[in-house]
Amino acid sequence: MEGKTVFLRRTGVLQYGKPVKGGTGTVAAADLRSTYIPHEGPVFNGMDDLLGDERTITVGRYSYSKGIKLFGATRKGKSWVKFKRPVPGGLSGRYSQDVNAAEPATLQVLIKHGERSGRTYKGAVEEAALWKASPWFRATTLVKPEDGTLQYELTLGADGLPQRLVTSYLAKEHWAESLVNDDVITIDTRYTGWGGKVHVTVPPKSQIQTG
Repeated sequence: MEGKTVFLRRTGVLQYGKPVKGGTGTVAAADLRSTYIPHEGPVFNGMDDLLGDERTITVGRYSYSKGIKLFGATRKGKSWVKFKRPVPGGLSGRYSQDVNAAEPATLQVLIKHGERSGRTYKGAVEEAALWKASPWFRATTLVKPEDGTLQYELTLGADGLPQRLVTSYLAKEHWAESLVNDDVITIDTRYTGWGGKVHVTVPPKSQIQTG
């Protein structure tokens, strides 16, 4: 397949927790919505059975998702599935941005490994380093990587906060794909609204079933 094909878009908000002693706050909650864009062709046949429009709310140690095709229909009146562990990106998270520059520790890793030009850092980072530093990366990737490298380009705003993060890796290295040739998966993330008031809450208990 030549050119670029967009098959997933995601928007949402992140909420910070209280700063830890001697450090800064980190992401404590998230509310993310994914929109799946279907395409024809062998690459996407498997995705069509897994991905769809999805919303995932994560608060503390638990995540709640709705719209996950893998689970089929939920019980009557139960539109949300509860996970007994954080899965902040939901099922679509592994196809989305699993590097979260909004995490202070992850931001430091990206700055450390990148070559700086103005407010942009460009380089490569081993997935093992991200796994060690980032709770978000561990929760999204699920399995500790033994090898693998991500290419990235991080741009900071004038205030020093993340503004844009673009990561890419060979598609054949993706855990759920069997792509060939030199296909590359690229994820482009924009961070906006820093400092806004965000309060993420869990769905109503009456609408939740345990996954």
